[in-house]
Amino acid sequence: MILQRITVHYKDGMLQEAVRLLKEGVVVKNELRLARFFVPKDVPNTTVGYFEFENERDIATFWDNWAASPETLEFRRMYEPLVVPEMLFEVLYPA
Repeated sequence: MILQRITVHYKDGMLQEAVRLLKEGVVVKNELRLARFFVPKDVPNTTVGYFEFENERDIATFWDNWAASPETLEFRRMYEPLVVPEMLFEVLYPA
């Protein structure tokens, strides 16, 4: 198992709406492999999500399928205006 960690920063005042969309939106509809979802205490306007995968190929396949779904288009239309463009994507391997 490997993890993909995605750190997202939001425009001022947009964190609550982003969290609502993440909890109620495509995360549920498309059964994202969201293992953990955090709002850091000391980093304002930020979320960190951890997603579980078997391998890197699984990551690419999953996100390609997610991007192609009709629900994703609606989610992105609402979510992307909240986001500061610099997202951090990391793949973490067991030690």
